[in-house]
Amino acid sequence: MAHDRFVWTPSPELLSHTTITAFLREHRLPDYEALLARADGDPGWLWDAVLRFFAVRFHRPYERILDTSAGIEWPRWCVGGETNLVLNGLDRHRETEAWARAAVIWEGENGESRRTPRRCVTSSSSHTAAAKRRCAQGATSGGRTWRDHDQRRRPRKPCPRKRPSC
Repeated sequence: MAHDRFVWTPSPELLSHTTITAFLREHRLPDYEALLARADGDPGWLWDAVLRFFAVRFHRPYERILDTSAGIEWPRWCVGGETNLVLNGLDRHRETEAWARAAVIWEGENGESRRTPRRCVTSSSSHTAAAKRRCAQGATSGGRTWRDHDQRRRPRKPCPRKRPSC
């Protein structure tokens, strides 16, 4: 790889402490080019290895990482598996020090900044999921369906009111 194409190249010491280097070591690959070659030859191996390396959790484990039986242009990933963003982005941090750290950091044009810890994002996402389940079961909110709520325009600024649980 030609390093003259890049504005900055990390030092060997800095590079030795990166996540990609840890991944290469775990899979006994000498360098990034070797990773590319192995991934090109077996993309299923790459994604299975990435999911395991980052300990991505599944409610139901996948039976097969990649299915190209409908053609390479229509791949199916993690066939038979079931997971979601909340499980991997929020719930996995319960009972850890990361639970109180910011999951969302908002910065305004005027320099104002707000941080929302994972516990508060979880509270909001649980409230939203419960509302969606109620609407899916036929309940509405003021004559509006979940689709009406879901498609409304999102505010550009976070809501200033504090949630009691946060």
